[in-house]
Amino acid sequence: MNRNHSIDLIKFFAIFLVVCIHTAPFSKINLGFINGSNITFILNTFGRFAVPYFFIISGYLYGIKNNKYEFYNKYTFKYLLNLFRIYLGWAVFYVLYDFFLNCMHGINIQIEALQFINKIMNLKTLYLNGISSRHAYQLWYLVALIISILIIWVFIKLDKIKLLLIISLGLNLIGLFGEGQSYSQFFNAHIITRDALFYGLFYTTLGFFFANNTFIPTQNPYVYLKLFFLFFFGQFIERFVLVYLFQAPQGDYYVFTIPQTIFLFLFVVSCRNVKDNFLAKIGSNAVGIFVIHTFVISVIKDIILGETFFENIIADTVVGQLLYTPIVFISSYYLYTSIQLIKKKINYISYRNVINETKKAG
Repeated sequence: MNRNHSIDLIKFFAIFLVVCIHTAPFSKINLGFINGSNITFILNTFGRFAVPYFFIISGYLYGIKNNKYEFYNKYTFKYLLNLFRIYLGWAVFYVLYDFFLNCMHGINIQIEALQFINKIMNLKTLYLNGISSRHAYQLWYLVALIISILIIWVFIKLDKIKLLLIISLGLNLIGLFGEGQSYSQFFNAHIITRDALFYGLFYTTLGFFFANNTFIPTQNPYVYLKLFFLFFFGQFIERFVLVYLFQAPQGDYYVFTIPQTIFLFLFVVSCRNVKDNFLAKIGSNAVGIFVIHTFVISVIKDIILGETFFENIIADTVVGQLLYTPIVFISSYYLYTSIQLIKKKINYISYRNVINETKKAG
């Protein structure tokens, strides 16, 4: 199967919107008739498709690979091991980085260490957040994806994927009433639902389902794109009414997120004439940008500029806000790709050393 560059192209826009959500550009800017909080609300609302898109594409590609590999148990183990290695590596990195920042700020390291040990012994914390670190909050996605793939694998064994799709849809709708979600304004389920069961499982299963069930794409893929924007407008109205009229929390996903994500996915898999380009290349490294961008945000805010200077120069100025998010995004991309190049060079050197030692021994 040739690489579908349209998947990577949409990944570029999705990961850029994730960075926008975490940098909150223009949130404190008020310039004439321009209200920065309104711009941030629109960007944040539009970006709600990003994480579901990552889940549905992950499920789809997992399903495609399962179609190609006869022994899917072996592939599933390899895939989960790779996800776990990414998660564990970055979890350790962020723990060490937090300790470094605490040393800089003169915080008692022994107390911090004991508090951290107590947190990681809490299975609920590990499940919901991945790891309790101030700058690793995005790693919950990897934990949710690992658990979702594990559940899908179990239902593959049971040959009950359609049943799982129905169950996961029900859980997703129930999750709308979870703690911090917008519909909790009407009924609060008192559970956190930005997790695997209520959020990631449905979209990952949906992607897997599409990979293993044929559908007839339209001759004009842009019909799907128009429907995507139509349902984005529906999601915007839904979120606006909930947040501004009912004073509900600004949740993570909504009813209209489902059709919005589905039609974006259908557009992507139907539009296969996209050529490889620089944006698609960046999009292919979306996971790397995802795991590293919170580190870049912290370095800029906490180390390079300092919190006071950051607030005065970046957060409260138009120029600062215009530059801040692109700088975080571009820096994250080049930092991650540089790390990958260094890893490849180290692996190559290690491989050459093994070959040379083998030749000498021979």
